[in-house]
Amino acid sequence: METLDLFHEEPPPVEKQPVGRFRLRPPARRSDRAGTLRPPEMESRVQARILEYLARRGWRSHKLHAGRFKTLDGRIFWGEEEGTPDRIFVRAWPRAGVLYLELKATGETPSALQADKLAKLRAQGFHATWADSIESLDAWYRAQNFTQASKAA
Repeated sequence: METLDLFHEEPPPVEKQPVGRFRLRPPARRSDRAGTLRPPEMESRVQARILEYLARRGWRSHKLHAGRFKTLDGRIFWGEEEGTPDRIFVRAWPRAGVLYLELKATGETPSALQADKLAKLRAQGFHATWADSIESLDAWYRAQNFTQASKAA
C-alpha cells in the first residue's frame, strides 16, 4: 500500500493570472522635455517638489478645484470650469505676480481643453504654464525673468 506524503510532494504548477483586468508590470521609463530618460514620477510627487520650489521664491499656492463634485450626502456642485489649471500662485508686493500652473506626472502633457485654457490665460496677460518636472518649471521660470524682477525691487 502506497502512502501519500503531503509534506514533501511538489504542488501542481499554478498559472499566474493578472489580478482583475490589470497586468502587474514595472512602470515604463519616459523622457522629459529635455529628452532625458528617467523613471516616471507621479503627479503628487511633482506637485510637492514644485510647491516647495515656488514657496522658497515667495509664491503662495492656492488649489483650484475644477469640475463637478458630489458631497457625501449626495448633493452635486460645480467648482471652477473644466480645464482650469490645478494651482494659482500669488506673490506679494513689491515682487507681485500671479501664476497659473497645470501640474502633470513626468512625461504627461495637458489635455486639449487644459492647453486651450492656458493659452486663453496667457492671452489675458497672465503667466500660465504647465510642468511635468521641477526641471521644466525651472527652465520656464528663468526664461520669464522672475529673478530679475525680484532683484530690481
